[in-house]
Amino acid sequence: MLRAENYFLCYNVDVMKKHSFKNIVSESEKSSKPDREMLLSSNSIGSGGLCRGGVRLLFTSATSPVYEIVTAKQTPTSGVAITSRVKKLNFPPFVKDLFCGKFNKSMLSYAEVLNYERHRILEDKIERISTYLNERKTGILNTDGQICPELLVWCRSEGLHGLVGPQVRGGKDLLVTEVARIHEELGRELSLSEFLYCSDILGYRAVLEHGSARQHEQHLNSLSEGSSLATLCVHEEDAGSDLSTIRMTAKYNPDNETYHLMGTKTWVANPSNSNLFIVLAATRNKNYMGEVEADLTAFLVDAKDGGVTIGKKHDATALSGLDYASVEINCKVSKYSILGKVGEGGQIIQSVQNQNKFLFAAGLITNLKYVLLNLVHSVLNIIA
Repeated sequence: MLRAENYFLCYNVDVMKKHSFKNIVSESEKSSKPDREMLLSSNSIGSGGLCRGGVRLLFTSATSPVYEIVTAKQTPTSGVAITSRVKKLNFPPFVKDLFCGKFNKSMLSYAEVLNYERHRILEDKIERISTYLNERKTGILNTDGQICPELLVWCRSEGLHGLVGPQVRGGKDLLVTEVARIHEELGRELSLSEFLYCSDILGYRAVLEHGSARQHEQHLNSLSEGSSLATLCVHEEDAGSDLSTIRMTAKYNPDNETYHLMGTKTWVANPSNSNLFIVLAATRNKNYMGEVEADLTAFLVDAKDGGVTIGKKHDATALSGLDYASVEINCKVSKYSILGKVGEGGQIIQSVQNQNKFLFAAGLITNLKYVLLNLVHSVLNIIA
């Protein structure tokens, strides 16, 4: 028995070797309630099993089980409860697995080898992008410090939107290698590269990877064409990278099955050109014990439905073309506007950001290279 104050877990090593937790859960779910309690309390997980007032098994993934230790007063009097209300982790603890000799390769993005035809098509596209940027004499920002409208039209005509999307939804179905190469070339103008990164990578992939079939039908075609742009609404005045401090609320009305979103987001990238806002808000749901818990849920808010007001702009010296600003949201959306599932918003945002950071770096590295080249040329001109 392992004891820590009023938390405890009983286990039996021999039985653990014989029965996996995943099998225990599947067997218990097929059993009646008395049999399930007996199976989980003694036979399967050891002499003490999942003790009353001890450990609640939240879920088992393909890689590792995840548990939640609960106090005695929180445990139901009937014994052990298995709940479907679980907070799934997208990945098991990465550093912990390293110490155990495990390496989660699913967290990495690998460069695919292109065949000759795809490589030729990619280099032709890179050549067109390079030629266009070289021939522009006025730069990419207008007098207001925003990306020129004709540049946005060129991005659509050149097919720089929907790069990773399926062709059936208007996407280009490019490989990670091809997308990274394109952003590397666009990095010559960092504001342009990050403009497409925020809308076509973060916003677009959030809908692509976590949206429902209904949401794909509504949004993917226009996002792939570039006629509609998506952006993330995550940060708040007192909530930066710590998502647990988010104050924006989403109150559910069961009568008409809608959520009322209310709050203000800060540092929203390119809100004036965006049509679809991916909003992270706090929802309150009852767990299996009837207790109200707060979770983060992602919602799709269409600007044409109203309730979205762009507030004051934020100064961003290096990325001025992105037009960072605050966005006030006060609108009602249907339950079908939820991206993923209720309570999974935080994991969706983090997974999209973490898995695509290398594309941000691709554009940034090119921009730094051009800064250094210009610096060297300036020094040589002074010496000469």
